[in-house]
Amino acid sequence: MTSAPSFVHLQVHSEFSIEKSLLSVKQIIELAKQSSMSSVALTDCNNVFAMVKFYQAAIKNGIKPIIGAELDIHGVALAEDSVASQHKQGSETKSTVNYRLIVLCQDREGFLNLSELMTRAFMSGQRHGRPYIHEDWLTPEKTTGLIAIEPGCVGFSAVHQIKQVAQIERWLNCFKDRYFLGIQRLRTAESRQWEKQLAQLASQRELPIVAINSVCFADPESHRAHEIRGCIQAGQVIDAVEGSLFSQDQYWRSQEEMCQLFADMPNALQNTVEIAKRCNLRLQFDQVYLPDFPVESGKTLASHLADLSYAGLTVREKYIKLVSTEEATASHGKSFCHKDYTGRLDVELNIIDKMGFAGYFLIVADFIRWAKENDVAVGPGRGSGAGSLVAYVLGITDIDPLPHGLLFERFLNPERVSMPDFDIDFCMINRDKVIAYVKSHYGQESVAQISTHGSMAAKAAVRDVGRVLAHPYGFVDKIAKLIPNDLGITLTAALKQAPDLAARYREDDQVRALIDMALVLEGRVRNVGRHAGGVVIAPGKLTDFCPLYKEEGSVYQTTQLDMGDIEKIGLVKFDFLGLRTLTIIDHTMKAVLRSNKIEIDINHLPLDDPKTYQLLQSCKTTAVFQLESRGFQELIGRLLPDCFEDIVALVALYRPGPLQSGMVDDFIDRKHGRADVAYLHPCLEPILKETYGVIVYQEQVMQIAQVMAGYTLGAADLLRRAMGKKKPEEMAKQRDIFLNGSQENKIDAKIAEKVFDLMEMFAGYGFNKSHSVAYAMISYQTAYLKTHWLDYFMASVMSSDMDNTDKVVHYIKDSRAMGLKIKPPCINHSEAHFHVEEPGLLRFGLGAIKGVGEGFATEIEKCRKQVKPFDNLLDFCIQLHEAKVNRKVLEALIWSGAMDCLGQPRGVMLASIEMVLSQKEQHCRNKNSGQGDLFAMDDSDEGSMMCHYATNSAQWPVKEQLASEFTVLGMYFSGHPLDPYRQEIQQMRPQKVAKIKPSVRKKTVKIVGLIGKQRRMTTKSGRLFVLIDIIDDSGTFELACFDDKVQQLQLALVSHEVVVIEGVYIEARNNGQARFNISSIVSLEQYRQTHHPVLQITVQEKQVTKTTAIELGALLRNQESGASKVIVWYQDTDTKTPLALTDNHQIVINETLLTALSQVQGVEQIAVSYQHPAGA
Repeated sequence: MTSAPSFVHLQVHSEFSIEKSLLSVKQIIELAKQSSMSSVALTDCNNVFAMVKFYQAAIKNGIKPIIGAELDIHGVALAEDSVASQHKQGSETKSTVNYRLIVLCQDREGFLNLSELMTRAFMSGQRHGRPYIHEDWLTPEKTTGLIAIEPGCVGFSAVHQIKQVAQIERWLNCFKDRYFLGIQRLRTAESRQWEKQLAQLASQRELPIVAINSVCFADPESHRAHEIRGCIQAGQVIDAVEGSLFSQDQYWRSQEEMCQLFADMPNALQNTVEIAKRCNLRLQFDQVYLPDFPVESGKTLASHLADLSYAGLTVREKYIKLVSTEEATASHGKSFCHKDYTGRLDVELNIIDKMGFAGYFLIVADFIRWAKENDVAVGPGRGSGAGSLVAYVLGITDIDPLPHGLLFERFLNPERVSMPDFDIDFCMINRDKVIAYVKSHYGQESVAQISTHGSMAAKAAVRDVGRVLAHPYGFVDKIAKLIPNDLGITLTAALKQAPDLAARYREDDQVRALIDMALVLEGRVRNVGRHAGGVVIAPGKLTDFCPLYKEEGSVYQTTQLDMGDIEKIGLVKFDFLGLRTLTIIDHTMKAVLRSNKIEIDINHLPLDDPKTYQLLQSCKTTAVFQLESRGFQELIGRLLPDCFEDIVALVALYRPGPLQSGMVDDFIDRKHGRADVAYLHPCLEPILKETYGVIVYQEQVMQIAQVMAGYTLGAADLLRRAMGKKKPEEMAKQRDIFLNGSQENKIDAKIAEKVFDLMEMFAGYGFNKSHSVAYAMISYQTAYLKTHWLDYFMASVMSSDMDNTDKVVHYIKDSRAMGLKIKPPCINHSEAHFHVEEPGLLRFGLGAIKGVGEGFATEIEKCRKQVKPFDNLLDFCIQLHEAKVNRKVLEALIWSGAMDCLGQPRGVMLASIEMVLSQKEQHCRNKNSGQGDLFAMDDSDEGSMMCHYATNSAQWPVKEQLASEFTVLGMYFSGHPLDPYRQEIQQMRPQKVAKIKPSVRKKTVKIVGLIGKQRRMTTKSGRLFVLIDIIDDSGTFELACFDDKVQQLQLALVSHEVVVIEGVYIEARNNGQARFNISSIVSLEQYRQTHHPVLQITVQEKQVTKTTAIELGALLRNQESGASKVIVWYQDTDTKTPLALTDNHQIVINETLLTALSQVQGVEQIAVSYQHPAGA
C-alpha cells in the first residue's frame, strides 16, 4: 500500500522561465514520477507559456497538475530607514521596491484572475523589459481563487524586512486563509536571514508556513550548465560573475530530501500537501470556440451562409463558362452546367452546416471582403481551401474548383472532424490593416496574434556557450562553422555528419568541453516571438482562455500559448500571411493604370496566352513566383510548359521526392511522347490524363478510390492520409476495403491490386493539388505581367526587395538581359522606389541605396516634388532638415552618385559635408530667430542658396570612387574596376559570366574578373569549401572552391585584385544542379608570367620631352627580368613607327610598372598584348 505523500513541489520553473531554468516539461514530469509525487506545480516567471503542455503531460502520467506562476510585484517601500530618509530629504515621493509572489490557481476563477493580472503586467506594467504587477492591483476581488506564497527571501516580508505581523495584515485580509509564507533552505545568507525574520513573526502570531525549493535544474551536477544559461540571457561572462547567479541547492530535491531538510517543520511539509488538495483547476480540450457572427433575426448562421453563397454564385457566373446539361454530361467532367455548381454548393453547405463551421466561413469571408473593398491585395488561394466552391463564391478564394478538379473533402472531411483552416495571403505592406479591422470589429480584447517560442539551435548554442566561457571569437567561430548548415541540425547529428568536427571533439579537450555544454543547452527555449501569420479571435475576452504577452515597446499583443496549445484549448487560428509577390502584382497593376490608363483584371487573365508560355519556355523566370530558382528553371527547360495544367504540375513536381524517384523524368518523357501514356484501367484516364498517366496529386488518389472502389470522398481522404503515414496495419485494412470495393464494381482483382500498389507508391510523393493550382495561378499572373509589362513589373520587383542589395543586383542583371535600361540613382530624378522613367527605361530607387533607407528616400522624393529640385548640397540639407539629414546619409548618396546632378566632384562633396551641415544649422537658427540669412541667395539662380564647398580637397581616385559606389549599390554605374584592363582582357578571350552556360562537353571555360563575396561553407559530409562571387562587366557568377583551389585563390588575391579562373561548367545530371569544376585560379599578374604578353608603349610626337626616353629607359632597365618583350612605338601625325631599344628588354609586367609608365610625359598609350596561335 502506497503511503500518503508528505511533500509536493510548489515552486518549479521550466525552460519557459527563460533566464531561470533548464528543465523541460517532460523532465519535470519524469522527476515527479521518480519522486512518487501525486501532484506538482509549475510556477514559471510571469508566464504560463507551458501551461497546456504541462497540464496534459501531468494528466497523461497520472499526476495532478497545479497551474501557477511566480510574479514580479512592484510596490511602495515600507522599511523605516527608507521612510526616515525621505523625511530627512524633505521629499514627498515614496520610494518603490520590487518583490516576488508565487500564486497557484485553485479553480477557474483563480485562473481568470491570474490571466488578467498577468496580461495587465505585460500591457502596462513593464519596466526595462520585465512585466510587473502593481501591488494595488491585488485586491480581494482580483485575487479570488488564488493561493499566494511568499517565495522566501525574495518575497514581500523579506524584502520589506517586516518585523510586525500587522504590516502584512493587508495581504492576510486580501487572500485570507490562502496566504502562506514560503521558506527555502538554500544555504545562503539571505535564506538564513529570512528564517530568523520568520521566527520573529511566528512568535507574534501563528502564520501558515510552507516548504518550497525554487527548482531550476534537475540535479546538483547541472548547476554549472544552469549558471551558463543565466549568463547567456544576461549577456555576461561566467568568470566575471561574483559568486553564483543561482544556489547549488535549487535542484529537484526528492520527497525524502525535503522531509529530512524540514524535519523540524512538519507543518511546512504538510501544508504543501494541503495546498495541492485545494488546487483543482481543470482545463477543457474538447470544445471549439468561435467568435459570434451577427445575422439577421430569424436567420441561422447556416441559412445566412447559404444566402450569401448563392448570391455569390450569381456574381461569379459571368466568369464561369457554363454549358448545357447534355454537353456537361458528354464532356466527362471537363465542362460544367449550372446544375453542377448548385449541386456542389448544396453538398458543401450541407457538410459545413453539419460540422458546425458556418460561422468560420462567414468570419473569413467578412475580413477578406473588407480587405478587397479597402485596396488590400488578397491572394487567389492557398492550401486545400482552394478546393471549396463555397470559398470561391464568397470571395475567400479566386479559384473555381470545378474546372481544376479540386475536391472539397480534401479541405473539410465530414468523416474526420477537424477545424477548417484557411491560409490567406495578403499584400505584405497592408496585411496589418486587415488585422486592425478584425480588432476593431471583434474588440481589442478578443484578438491577438500567436506567440512562438524559439529554441537554441546547434550553432547558436556553441556560440553562446563559447562567449560565456570567454573563449576567443576566432576559436568559437571555427567550431561553429564546422557544423553543417542543414536546417534544424542537432549537435549530435553534426558530430556524425562532419568528420572535422568529430575529430576536433575527440582530440581537443577545450572543444569537447564547449560542445558538451552546448549539448546540455541545445533545444532549450531561447526567446519569445510572434507567429508569421497566426491570429486568434475569441468569443469574448481572450484572457478567459489564456494571458496575453507583449514585448516592451511593441504594438503587437500575442497569446502566451503557442499555436498548437491555442488550438488544443479550442480557440480557432486564422492565418493572415504576408506575401511579397502580391505587393509586386498590386504595385505593377497600379503603375500600369497610372501611366497607361489600362486596368488589368489580374484574377481573370486568359490562361492560354502564347507569349506567356514563350517566356516560361525560355526559362527567363527570374521574379516569376515559385519558378525562379536555378533548379526550377532547369526543370522548366526540360518540361517546356504549354498550358496552365503544366504549371500546376511544375509546382507539385519540384520537390525532392518526385525529383529523386524518377517520377519527374517519367512525367516529362510522357508529355513529349518519348514514353507511352498507359492506364491500368479505362476509368483512370479521366483522372490521370492531365498528368500523362502519372499520379501527381493527392486528389487523384482520392478520385481513383472513389471511382474504382466506391469510396466516399471523405473515406478516400482517410485513405490518402493512411498512405501518407505508411502504417502497415492501417494499409492492410485499406487494401482490403479497396479490393472489395473494386470487386463490387466488376474490376479485375489483379488490376485492382496493381492500382492500389501504384497509389501506395506515389502517395508519398503526391502533392495537394488545391495548393498547387492556387500558387500556379500566382506564378502565371507574374509571368503574364513580366511578359506584357516587363518594365513596370521589374520596377515593382526591385522596389519590393530594396533592403536586399544582392537581390536588387540580381534583378537588374535580369532586366538588362531582357532589354531594359537602368539609370543610376539621382536625387533630382529618382523616386524612393524604382520607377519607369520612360518605356523600357527604369530609374534606380533611392531607397535601395545602403545607408539611405526607404523612409529618408521618401522624404527626398516628397521634398523635391512639393518644393523644387535640389540646386546644391546646402539646398538639399536645408530642405531635408526636418528629416534629420546627417553625415551618414549624405555619404551614402554621394558614394552612390545620386548627387552627381549637383555639378560637383564626389570628392569635393565628401570633403564639404561637415562645412555644409554647419551652414545648414546656422541657416535654420537664423530662420527660427527671424534674423537675415548669412548665406545670401545666389544671384544667378533665384531662390537658390549659395553653398560653400571645400576648396582644398584632394582628387578622389577612380578606384576608390568605384569601390564606394559598389559598397552602397552592390554594382557599378559610373565605370567598372576592370575598365583599365579591358583591352588586355579582351585579348585573353574569356567568356562573360552572364553568358556562361553548362555543357555536357568538357570544354574549358576561362573567366576574368574581380572576387566579390567569399563565404566559408561546409558540405553535409563536413568538407570545407569557399563559395565565391566572380564579377566582370556583364554580371556575377557563383563558384565553389575546394581544397587546394582555396589556397590558389588566397595566393592569387595577394598579388592582384583581378583573377583568371579556368574550369569546366558541367550540365546538371540526375536532377541535380550544374557545377563549375575549377582547374586553376591565378591572379592577372600570375597569368602574365605564364603567358608572356608583349608590353606595347606608344609615345606621342607632340608630347615627347627630352626626359621621356631617359625615364622610359630607367623604368625598363630597373624592372624585374622576365619573359615579356617590350615594344615602344613612336606616333607622329600620320605614322606609327617602332623604336629600336638599346637593350633587348624582357621583363615581368606588373601594376607598379604600368602605373609608373602612365605617369611619364609623352606616353600616350600602354597595351598588354597576347599572341594567340593561328586558328585559336
